[in-house]
Amino acid sequence: MSRLAAQAAPDAARQLWHAIVGDTRTPEDIAAGADRLWGGLSARLGRWIGPSGYQALLDRALGIARSEHACLRDLSCVGGEAALIEKTAGKHGAGEVAESMVRVAAVLIDLLGRIVGEDMAIHLVNQVAAPSPRGNHEHGAGGSI
Repeated sequence: MSRLAAQAAPDAARQLWHAIVGDTRTPEDIAAGADRLWGGLSARLGRWIGPSGYQALLDRALGIARSEHACLRDLSCVGGEAALIEKTAGKHGAGEVAESMVRVAAVLIDLLGRIVGEDMAIHLVNQVAAPSPRGNHEHGAGGSI
C-alpha cells in the first residue's frame, strides 16, 4: 500500500471530524460532535451495509483503536452517550478524546474500504457531514446528518 493510500482513511476521518466539530476543543463540543458522528454513521452506513454489518465494523474499529487510546475503554461510539463522552473528555482531555474519535473513524473507513473500495467508503462516510435530503426529519433541527 502506498503512503498516499495509507493516509486516505485518516485524512478523510480528520476532514469529517472537522466538518462536524470544527476547531473547538471543549469537552461539551467534543461530546456533541462525537454524538453526531456516531449517530450519523450508524444511520447512513446502516442503510448501505445493514445495522449488524455496521455494528460489526464499528466493533472491530473500536477494538483496534482501544489498543492505542485508553480513553475509549468505556465508550461504545454508538451515539447517545454524550454525557459519558463529556465526562471522559474531562478526565482524559478533550484533545485526546477527539483524536480517539478520529482514530476510530479512520479505522472504520479503512475496514469499510476493504469491502466496498476506498473511494466508495470515503464517499459514504462523508455523507454524514452533508445535509440530509430529508431535511430535519432525521436527526433534529438543521437537517445535518
